[in-house]
Amino acid sequence: MSEKNVPETGSTRHDDPGKKRKFLIALGVGAACLAALVASGAWYAVHYSDHALPRTTVAGHEIGGQTRAEVSDTIAQLVSDTRINIDGDAGTHSASFADLNVNVDQEAIVDDVFSPNSSIFQRFQALWKPHRIAVTADIQQIAVEEYIESIMPDDVVATQNAQLHLNDDGESFSWTAGTIGQTLPADKIVEATEKALSTLRDQDLTLGYVDQIPDVTDDDAERLVGEAETLSTLPVTITYDGEEYSPRLTTRTTWVNLTPTDEGTLTINPDAVTEWVQKAADDFVNTEPVTGTRKVSSDGEVLQVVKEASEGRTVTNVTDISDAMTTALNSGDEYTGEFSVDVIEEPWNDEDVAPGAENLYYKASPGEKWIDINLSNRTTTGYEGATPVIGPVYMVPGKPGFETVTGLFSVYLKYESQTMRGDNGDGTRYETPGVPWILYFHGGYALHGAYWRSSFGPGVPGGSHGCINLPVSTAKTFYDWAPNGTVVASHY
Repeated sequence: MSEKNVPETGSTRHDDPGKKRKFLIALGVGAACLAALVASGAWYAVHYSDHALPRTTVAGHEIGGQTRAEVSDTIAQLVSDTRINIDGDAGTHSASFADLNVNVDQEAIVDDVFSPNSSIFQRFQALWKPHRIAVTADIQQIAVEEYIESIMPDDVVATQNAQLHLNDDGESFSWTAGTIGQTLPADKIVEATEKALSTLRDQDLTLGYVDQIPDVTDDDAERLVGEAETLSTLPVTITYDGEEYSPRLTTRTTWVNLTPTDEGTLTINPDAVTEWVQKAADDFVNTEPVTGTRKVSSDGEVLQVVKEASEGRTVTNVTDISDAMTTALNSGDEYTGEFSVDVIEEPWNDEDVAPGAENLYYKASPGEKWIDINLSNRTTTGYEGATPVIGPVYMVPGKPGFETVTGLFSVYLKYESQTMRGDNGDGTRYETPGVPWILYFHGGYALHGAYWRSSFGPGVPGGSHGCINLPVSTAKTFYDWAPNGTVVASHY
């Protein structure tokens, strides 16, 4: 039997060496590609942790790959460069967002751009998913209207609201007519500004004039005059201790705000109300305590009240009354309220009495200077405590009908010389020039020298108009000795 080339059963298979070599090469290339892919992925993840992700746009502008600072600069430049260009009846003008008082929060936009960067998943997701950032901002109609007003030519008729006025009598109101003017359509500029925000690209407008009706028409003004008169005549009363306090009509009319609200109504000015309530409290209720003076013995007994003390009062609810009054009037209601008061106890200054002074008309303290006017024996004496240091000296008091005042007083004004004038009992005038050494102690009552007299004391008829007439030399002695504030005790 001849041999045939038939593989033997169970024999070992030998692979092609060329194929094996190709396989190993392919395996190496794949590993290298995988390593490169991993390396590039790592680079991508690190790089875009602080760079704007691919496919990121702001208002349609590509900013992928930029750093935070670059994104901030790009947005700032886009916002600054964007213009609303207006042409037409009012001429040619170019308005920026700043001109229209549109505040673009650039920092917030930058934060939105980088919001997904903190997530590795979102960084890689950006390779196929766009990240679009819209720009929005608050567009204020009033700001647009103010811009339009700023660019209107001087020869264009301006819109004027009908005006309310307080009349010269202070008690009534009137109005003057408004004017229909011309302006540019603010809504068109608002629409263009919204589109400029959404694209951060210039917008061009051609605008003609439109009529502008006043916000306050003549019909509004006529109605508001009646409203003002109603507000100013609502009864207002504040009570305290049985007394009532109400503002005059000429005061209440000044409380009305003559510029209507956005709802077209008039209101009361709360500051004006508070000012009146505070003034009423100050004028009629609030008082400072007055410190009294008492002369007391060594055992504390009050021997004489030199000056009466009085308690103080302070209104504590001015704000509450003002707020409640304003609320009531704005609601069309009358108001009645009551002052609440804190009472300050009357203060006293107690002074010791000099030994022996307890028997004198004035209970002087030790060493205290005072002048005693004894109308019974027609003498004047200067004391220090209980010790007489001047006099007693004779004097002449006021004549009948012009009697010298009695009580405890003090020197408040001094003149070396003065011309004295006044009325006689028969209605004629008198004038005495060069009256010397004058010490006023109560109103027009004074001690002074009387160079026209030669006699003083008992038996000499009263001849002055209430003053104490003294010999000139004695008057000078008192003048030099007694400062302002020296107590003067006038008595019978």
